[in-house]
Amino acid sequence: MKTKSVTKRRSPAGKVRSSAKASSSSRSASAGATKTRPRSRLKVETILVPIDFSAASLFAIRWASFIAQQTKAGIHLLNVHESGSPIAQSLGSPVIGSENEIKEQLHRDLQIVALRQKLSQASLQIRVGRPFHEICELAGEIHADLIILATHGRTGWERVFLGSTAERVIRHAPCPVLVARPTSREKEKLKLQKIVVPVDFSECSARGLHYAIDLAKYFRARLSLINVTPVHHDLPPAVIYSEAALRRWAREVAEAHMQELVQATDFEGVKYETVQKSGSPAQKICRHAVKEGADLIVTSTHGRTGFSHALIGSTAEKISRYARSPVLIVPSR
Repeated sequence: MKTKSVTKRRSPAGKVRSSAKASSSSRSASAGATKTRPRSRLKVETILVPIDFSAASLFAIRWASFIAQQTKAGIHLLNVHESGSPIAQSLGSPVIGSENEIKEQLHRDLQIVALRQKLSQASLQIRVGRPFHEICELAGEIHADLIILATHGRTGWERVFLGSTAERVIRHAPCPVLVARPTSREKEKLKLQKIVVPVDFSECSARGLHYAIDLAKYFRARLSLINVTPVHHDLPPAVIYSEAALRRWAREVAEAHMQELVQATDFEGVKYETVQKSGSPAQKICRHAVKEGADLIVTSTHGRTGFSHALIGSTAEKISRYARSPVLIVPSR
């Protein structure tokens, strides 16, 4: 029987690089914790892409096509027209008319978009109502495995993932949500080689990690697990007289938790590294993603240390606002 032993080498920056080596030996009680993984969470057969015909929203289609090529998923394009509004934004000039006239024009525009994006097999949907409600409702109806949205679109989408619409989508979406922000490099070929995974050692955080592992297997990507310990968090029983001592204690505790997490997780051959930081979680995570040239950040909702309302509370809002790479949010439910 083969067991895996993990070797680590520490760098001055506090990074621990890990690699798995196979060795032939019998497993004994003293061999350490058995690596376990829950059943795979990654099933991407249906992707929902809400668009408003802006260049930003079309960038989301690129991500959908990129992922669908690997997972063989079907793509559904959705445009939501605000109920009661006599005007709607389309590919060309704004459309003015009755609700039926607007829906017909928007559907024609969706057909043009699908043709231009080489998505002849895509399903096209026009809905009337509140955007977040229609997005979540359709996602449930078609059993979507992933919703992909781009920030900084028109007709209110500039607030997506920065305001109430975004919070509601994340809270109520029945599947993971990928937030893509177009950058100056948006015309470059998409790739998924490095994934940053914030972890806080909670069960919900582990769900995000397992999703990232499955995603990395599809794209042969590397993982960078990062834990950021805020100062003055979970004070120890003993009195600490200096901030430096507190930082050392918090770092030691976090490193021990990280080691336990790595030992208990089956990475299934996916290469990874671990990073421990202290300070502002959102700031450190975003900076680390930039430094590593991350192609994606994968996190989960309802963890600890700031992620108890991930992508809904202040820490997550900052990540979604300032992260240069796309952010994929895995719901805990």
